[in-house]
Amino acid sequence: MAYALGNGNGLEKAILPAASVELIHTASLLQDDIMDQQRIRRGMETPYSIYGSHTAMLASDLIIAKAVEFAIRSGDNDIVFELLNSSVKLAIGQSLESELSCKYDTTIDDYLRLIYYKTASLIESSMIVGAYSVNVKDTEIVSRIRDVGRFVGTAFQVRDDIIDYLNMDSKNPPGTNYNEINIVRIMSRYDGNVNDAISKARGPSQ
Repeated sequence: MAYALGNGNGLEKAILPAASVELIHTASLLQDDIMDQQRIRRGMETPYSIYGSHTAMLASDLIIAKAVEFAIRSGDNDIVFELLNSSVKLAIGQSLESELSCKYDTTIDDYLRLIYYKTASLIESSMIVGAYSVNVKDTEIVSRIRDVGRFVGTAFQVRDDIIDYLNMDSKNPPGTNYNEINIVRIMSRYDGNVNDAISKARGPSQ
């Protein structure tokens, strides 16, 4: 995105912000695995499983510190504050997931709020810092980029949750985790029709 918005120039300016985004994402996965006591992710043992929760948490703290360092070294305060704000949103998402996991009557609005904080907010920020890295600061353009990031992030998480619910990823452990907040389970709660819920989650066919 930075390359395109910069008309083929300034790609090197996006390297540090891009690295910062990836480090924040990695730290969030470490924390997610600790909170969910997840031992396998995409067919691989998690750091939580191998090293334990204390070491995994310390590693996530170090990774976040390096992410902040890279953001600061970009030399753009807008990038720094965008990524700091994104990190706060990810933490809110983790807290919200714990809160909603104890709630039987979770709604679609609850779910959409959760996946915004846990997933879409970081994708949104990754697009914004790409624009900032080539000095795209126009308010209207930034707002549109933010919308695209939010929509892409939401669509990604809905798709991922459907895949998880149906055990379509052979690299993940078999069996459905009924404690997870999943759009299919929410939409099929009353009539038990999973196929209909999946169709609704995917949206109208074109």
